[in-house]
Amino acid sequence: MIGALALFVAAGLAVVGQRALTDPRIPLDAWVWFGGAAVLAVYALTRLPDKEPTEPMPPTRLPGRPIRIVSMLIMVLAVVANGWALSRLLRSGVDRLGLTGWAVSLGALAIGGWLFGALQKRLDNNNPASEVVAKQEPLKPAGSEPTVPQVQSEPVLSSAPSPASDANNVPVETPVRIPVWLELTLVVAIAVLAIYLRVHRLEQMPPGIFVDETNAALDAIAIMEGRRDSPFGTGWFETPTMYAYYLVGLFKVLGTTFVSLKVASLLPGILTVLLLYPLARLMFGIPTALVATFLLAVSRWHFNMSRWGWNEVAPPLFQLGATYFLLRGARSRQMRDFAIGGILLGLGMYTYLASRLVVAVILAYLVYRIVVERGFLRKAWAGLIVFWLAYMMTFAPLASTYIRNPFTFLNRSRQVSIFNDVERAGGSYAPLWENTKRHLLMFHVRGDNNPRHNL
Repeated sequence: MIGALALFVAAGLAVVGQRALTDPRIPLDAWVWFGGAAVLAVYALTRLPDKEPTEPMPPTRLPGRPIRIVSMLIMVLAVVANGWALSRLLRSGVDRLGLTGWAVSLGALAIGGWLFGALQKRLDNNNPASEVVAKQEPLKPAGSEPTVPQVQSEPVLSSAPSPASDANNVPVETPVRIPVWLELTLVVAIAVLAIYLRVHRLEQMPPGIFVDETNAALDAIAIMEGRRDSPFGTGWFETPTMYAYYLVGLFKVLGTTFVSLKVASLLPGILTVLLLYPLARLMFGIPTALVATFLLAVSRWHFNMSRWGWNEVAPPLFQLGATYFLLRGARSRQMRDFAIGGILLGLGMYTYLASRLVVAVILAYLVYRIVVERGFLRKAWAGLIVFWLAYMMTFAPLASTYIRNPFTFLNRSRQVSIFNDVERAGGSYAPLWENTKRHLLMFHVRGDNNPRHNL
């Protein structure tokens, strides 16, 4: 209750601070209000219960030595095939055999992880004692109080405080259960709303086709007409050429039309809304997942950008996918989840350049979890190796382009850096503060005057 009240007050201080940016009648500087909001928000978050709403990770139990050898051999062969494919791609740039080998190596890595997990599950099913241990010994966060072991007959989807207590007067939590038909109905309703907001009057909002859309489309048409662009190179404003091949696929299915250009962003935009639900459900349970998915479905920024036929809406899709499988792998200890998560994170690098920040966010999360959760690294180190190995195998062909020609990696970032304005201002940081102010104002006060961004 105290945490919720602190969070409510923090939200109010943040609103006042945002208004103070433009209203001189509000006392104190805006940053004072923002500072108070930040302190209260941190306090509120520390008051949240640290309980996992789903089944915890099972105790460590590896399959037998022969099974481990076979599974690991498949993954090793996948790494070798990836290196061979990369060598061919480096020599010729456009090589069907090398491209096929690269794709096959990623699939083999995922299959090796799946085989490892499937055989481990089969062994556990043949050992009822280990299954009981897995259910009776849930993973407790570091520093938490010991609880009485309880057998759960089914996963806890979401939980809410309950006045009930066990024999030792330790408060227990009763799961909030929602009928499956109601959950599916609500998810479908949110999905329909998300689609409607992204396709309604598509020919009018935003008005017309913009330069980024047309240049990427021209690259795709040139490839269709025979230009031999490597899918691991870069094109318009150092955009990875793989995006142009994505457009080629859309053009071949839908034709070189206005709708094809818009589907290029509509498809990942809608899929992002749908993918948020299983991630939020895994982390927080059904009620929170429904609210989070609804908020993304009606997010003004997200559905506006989903209408703009460009690839800047794609990184969140791959970020959600990579995070979902990473978290699921951390709980299930299934190598296939880690492998799929790493592949999705690597594929995200072939979209908008901001996907580089996604890697930094996931790295920061893992460092945080290793620091605060005792035993996490010891239990999940093998899966984390597979996760980052899958990422590097997926990203390697594009990374080789960046290494051979650093201009393709740094140019666009240097062009749009705010520090260019700082340099032109003689070293003054006034442009940085003005930029920060405008970003804060865009949420609730005043957005971009460009109709492409601010319908």
